[in-house]
Amino acid sequence: MPAYSFQERFVPLVLNGTKRQTIRTRREKGYAKKGDTLYLYFGLRTKYCRKLREEVCTDARSIAIDNSYGIVLFNRLLTRAEMQYAIENIVLTPDHLPQYNVLSSIERDILAYNDGFRIEGSSPEQPLGCFHLMLTWWRRTHELPFVGDIIFWEPTSTKHTII
Repeated sequence: MPAYSFQERFVPLVLNGTKRQTIRTRREKGYAKKGDTLYLYFGLRTKYCRKLREEVCTDARSIAIDNSYGIVLFNRLLTRAEMQYAIENIVLTPDHLPQYNVLSSIERDILAYNDGFRIEGSSPEQPLGCFHLMLTWWRRTHELPFVGDIIFWEPTSTKHTII
């Protein structure tokens, strides 16, 4: 079953149930699929490791993040070959890839807010600027274009404690 470790800045959001998704590089084995139990941790593989939650994956799709297109959300998990094609040909064509949606400016801000990239004063109703914060972080930590998976869960309870 998939286990994911979160940076300290995201821990309160995972615990209070407002972070209900994560974007990750595709693993060779053990990547999340709908129905899988997700094990959410802080400090995985360290002496500070703490289990935050166990949740059921409600959806998993592929996602592309790029400087020029912003975010492309696919309607399913791409195969390895499709992911490689998407990286090499960020100008996506329906002939070679499954259905996808190029997110609008507000949709990008909402996705970034939901992923935990929140600027002061932002809210689910007013997430403006959150995508800029997210993209700045992605540029520092990942090579772009990035093609990976976005994993969703619906918290079973908002009253979880760190184990």
